[in-house]
Amino acid sequence: MTAHATRPAPRRLGAEASTSRTVADVGEFARTLSTHFLVPLDDLGPDGVAHLWHKTGTQDDLWRARVGKTP
Repeated sequence: MTAHATRPAPRRLGAEASTSRTVADVGEFARTLSTHFLVPLDDLGPDGVAHLWHKTGTQDDLWRARVGKTP
């Protein structure tokens, strides 16, 4: 029988907690992607991470404007 590495269970940040936090910069965003969401950053490269950071920030701004939340 061969031992297989198991991946940690996925986690939703802030979804079940009473507080959430905002990811401050692209470096923290990259660490969060790889650590919490198990995204292989080598597949994205620096330009791909920067593109996702920009898209995520734009989507967050739109969502906050829609629901009336401030950062």
